[in-house]
Amino acid sequence: KFEEKSASSNKTVSFEEKIVLSLMKKMRTWFCEGRRGVLVDCLFLLLKNSKDEALAAISQEYIWTSWNSNESEEVLSEMEAAANYLSRGNFSNALGHLKKAIDLDPMHAEARNRLSTVLFMMNDFKESEKEAIKVTELEPRHFGALNGLAMIRMKEGDYSTALKYLKQVASINPWMNASVLRRNMAVCQAALTASMM
Repeated sequence: KFEEKSASSNKTVSFEEKIVLSLMKKMRTWFCEGRRGVLVDCLFLLLKNSKDEALAAISQEYIWTSWNSNESEEVLSEMEAAANYLSRGNFSNALGHLKKAIDLDPMHAEARNRLSTVLFMMNDFKESEKEAIKVTELEPRHFGALNGLAMIRMKEGDYSTALKYLKQVASINPWMNASVLRRNMAVCQAALTASMM
């Protein structure tokens, strides 16, 4: 078994690991290049029109993969550090790493989406909304950011705008937490109906 020392650490990397890492890097590049290309457009069509839940789930997973991709290892490292801190409930450190990722690549929509999510979890709805809007400017089909905007509007009692965002989510990705999506749409519709009485 061929092994060599990694240049960045003392860790021994096997030949198989080198191949996997190389393939992963190529896939990341491929997704970065295809982010707005035919591949992702096809995935969105599958997601919207699929009658098969498993196919929709795979399409959704690959769309998220394309959004998470970035050509910069530094950006990916900051995103990974943020995810680790977020999983431990350390919002302030997660926030710092996401801001670094955005400084490195201001056009990275998913870094902004995660920043919006962390801000939402910190109850900073105003800043969360600003970031989510930037996400939708960079990636208008970002169903995660649109759903986040709906949640913010619901928290603020703006059910009309929330319903508009939820309908956008449903038109792009009808499989996104379908039961929760339908329930939130029903809550918004009920609140709007009640306000007219």
